[in-house]
Amino acid sequence: LAVKSNALALILGLPEEVGFNVSTPDTLYPNEAFPQQTGLITTTRSIASELLGRKKITINVERHLKTFSSNNVIGVLPGKNRDRFVVVSAHYDHLGSFGDETYVGADDNASGVAAMLEIARAMKMGPTLEYSVIFAAFTAEEVGNLGSKSFVRDNPELANKVVANINIDMIGRIDEAHSGKPNYLYAVGAFGISNALGETIMAQSKSFQGLDVDPKYNYESGPRSLAARADNWSFASKGVPAVSFFSGIHPDYHTPTDTVENLSLQFLGSRADFIHRVVRAVAK
Repeated sequence: LAVKSNALALILGLPEEVGFNVSTPDTLYPNEAFPQQTGLITTTRSIASELLGRKKITINVERHLKTFSSNNVIGVLPGKNRDRFVVVSAHYDHLGSFGDETYVGADDNASGVAAMLEIARAMKMGPTLEYSVIFAAFTAEEVGNLGSKSFVRDNPELANKVVANINIDMIGRIDEAHSGKPNYLYAVGAFGISNALGETIMAQSKSFQGLDVDPKYNYESGPRSLAARADNWSFASKGVPAVSFFSGIHPDYHTPTDTVENLSLQFLGSRADFIHRVVRAVAK
């Protein structure tokens, strides 16, 4: 709506005390074509409500730029074909600290990184598969998928060699929609680029007893905040079949209470096992 109406500002009210920040919408919505003049104001819901009740808002902005470097961490498991790859990814960054509170990100995304490391360990112990597998722990996902964007941009030849991207982002919790059936996973974008990837995932789910795979969020039909928000989009936007495994939003999302005590470790293990089977099936 903000894009279509050529909005001057987008005001985003958040539940937690995040202070008051002025930036540009592409920091949160990198795949939307916002007009150049559109600004993004992030603040609390109470302040947002007060701002929306005014006819005119004047904001004085002092801009501070900070330059920093951060690394992607990459490992490669060679296959029989050294020129074709499956990329398994999980972002390892989170939000850091605000004031006296630390946002540790147990689900977002220590759960995904832990699953990826276990999959890498298990695959190294198994037989050599047809395709090589790249394990990528991406940085700076929380500020616009910068790590995965850099990986794709700086390795243009890989875009033509990557068979699929299997992204793991937040698989350690149970959302409200699945409170009665907790052993599940969303396969975000599974059918967005290639039906073959989605069909492989669904075939594996039929042989993996007890786990329900839900492909409801797709690039065309699902909310872009989910389908095109995670690192899988860096690949999908280049035409590479890509899926992001995800267990849904919960009340602790992007809060200091996203801690290990709140993870559902039993289902985290089962989900990691399922994703391992998907990776093997694709890499065959």
